[in-house]
Amino acid sequence: MIWHLVMWRVKGEGEEKRRNMEEIVKMLRQLKEVIPEVKVLHTGVNFSTSSSAFDVGLITGFSSNVDLENYKIHPVHLKIVERIRKLTLKAIVVDFED
Repeated sequence: MIWHLVMWRVKGEGEEKRRNMEEIVKMLRQLKEVIPEVKVLHTGVNFSTSSSAFDVGLITGFSSNVDLENYKIHPVHLKIVERIRKLTLKAIVVDFED
């Protein structure tokens, strides 16, 4: 299995930040429904109080590197990435095979 993990720090404070995080999670959950290469998708808002924690996380699983590459260029994924970039300050990405 190929795993693609992403974590974001989200812009805003208080209610604005909460809305931004919820919007991101809602958009990400659509990916499994419209991109057949996505075999596993888990996403959510962080609840850790650690100062080093990020705000939103995504874990996606693929059968192959080719499927991951097709996901990365899928039009729906690209549209969501564009919107998320407007709502976030920083992202960290890790891709690995298990």
